[in-house]
Amino acid sequence: SGQLSTEQAQKHAKNALSKLRYGREDYVWINDLAPKMVMHAMSPKLDGTDLSGYQDPDGKRVFVEFARIAQQQGAGFFNYRWPMPGATAPVDKVSYVQLFKPWNWVIGSGVYLDDIKAEFRALAIKATLISIIVITLIAVLIIGIMRSIVAPLENVVAAMKNIASGDGDLTQELSGQGKDEITDLS
Repeated sequence: SGQLSTEQAQKHAKNALSKLRYGREDYVWINDLAPKMVMHAMSPKLDGTDLSGYQDPDGKRVFVEFARIAQQQGAGFFNYRWPMPGATAPVDKVSYVQLFKPWNWVIGSGVYLDDIKAEFRALAIKATLISIIVITLIAVLIIGIMRSIVAPLENVVAAMKNIASGDGDLTQELSGQGKDEITDLS
């Protein structure tokens, strides 16, 4: 709108994005198309650094690829290895980058695959526990229904066998309470 100069607007944008966090210490960074780091929230020492020569342990020129994706596609995903915050050993990471064309900034953010796997594992364990509880409840319900049917039937069968033996007790009574087929049979 013209209320701020481009430099002032960029300074405010960098400041706001440097404080942005989500997930487990996930962050946003900005590099330009050179690629030079404009702002890295977790490693401010990289700010202003030319990263065209930076390679991950697999030889991927990470920031060159970010700039290429932004220029050619406007936005996209890229897999590489980068150290987690507070660690030095690089781990698998997938990042999404998008070109902010007015300033030729590549704005990116990524997640570590270890975090995704841990989240998936936690959800799988939760789903498994819920499934076990539901299956157990259904099994208890089925057993209860079966017993309510089988026990009266066994009583009727026992009485019929007793009568059929010829020496059975004809004075015995079966339950006549209820409104189901087994009560009718009794």
